[in-house]
Amino acid sequence: FTIDHFSAAYEATTYLIARGHTRIGFIRGKQTIKDSEDRYFGFKKALDENRIPHEKTMCFQGDLEESSGKDAARYFLKELTGERPTAVFSANDQMAMGFLSELPALGVTCPKDISVIGFDGVDAGRYTMPPLTSVRQPGYDMAKAAVTELIDLIDHNKSFVGTRYFKAKIIERGS
Repeated sequence: FTIDHFSAAYEATTYLIARGHTRIGFIRGKQTIKDSEDRYFGFKKALDENRIPHEKTMCFQGDLEESSGKDAARYFLKELTGERPTAVFSANDQMAMGFLSELPALGVTCPKDISVIGFDGVDAGRYTMPPLTSVRQPGYDMAKAAVTELIDLIDHNKSFVGTRYFKAKIIERGS
């Protein structure tokens, strides 16, 4: 019970492109985690299909922790030479929230100066300033389906039928 992380990241990147962004930074998750890498490759495919060059300097290697989101903000908005991104896509909400929290110290406002989108759709994102736009995984629906399937396995001696994919959804908030 999961989502298609590649397709969801592709959609999130396309969402930013549809809003006029062509310089999009990406905060990567751990490269040893398949879901994180699928999100990165979905991001790259959306850029490629929209003929937006993928620049290595527009990616920051994060570790899925809030602190690496803060580090990414300093990198993209202070240390990066050349044109900085107009939007940043973070491989998870924790890093995106860290990114947002660092913006005031850098003299940058969201969404006026930069747009931010996270991934996971955690409820805490409603309380950031501004509230975090994110790709929400349908956690409740996935858990409910998993429990139902487990009960069927136990009560009716059914066999596990394999992976089920659920649809992620962009939750538009203020960032």
